[in-house]
Amino acid sequence: MTKKQLFTADYELHASVKMLYPYMQTASGLSEWFADNVKISPEKVFTFVWDNEEHKAIISSHRTNHFVRFEYLPESPEDKKDPSYFELSLEVNELTQMNFLKVYDYSDFDDMKELQDLWDGLVEKLKTAHNGDIVVADGRPTKVDAEAIRREADAAIRSLWQRARGG
Repeated sequence: MTKKQLFTADYELHASVKMLYPYMQTASGLSEWFADNVKISPEKVFTFVWDNEEHKAIISSHRTNHFVRFEYLPESPEDKKDPSYFELSLEVNELTQMNFLKVYDYSDFDDMKELQDLWDGLVEKLKTAHNGDIVVADGRPTKVDAEAIRREADAAIRSLWQRARGG
């Protein structure tokens, strides 16, 4: 079994915290950028679907408009002792007033470069999802083909997931 590692990354986002938080904490918001589909059971178990493969998690902690931590339900005795999780945290730089998404991903994913690429692609989808077809680059709004970016990011993410699973 691969030893679990903590991956962290920061992403600058040009949107208000109140606008971004629903994309981090609701099934509909997460379905826009994080997974192919997200469902919530009456017991508050989130089911994330990637390439028809389901992964179940619960919100283990959160603070509205600040952060949410999803802890994956254990799939083995080792997972029960040391659960995998990811946390999405919104932070504001007090000096510049810029908003940042900080990602914490604790898992047995062994290729940190691939994990970086995976999160980069996911956050690119988030940027197009929350702005529709306007993406802010270098402080200037730029009109782009949001659907083309989503398709490109989806293809890259699927490729990374397949390589991670050994396929």
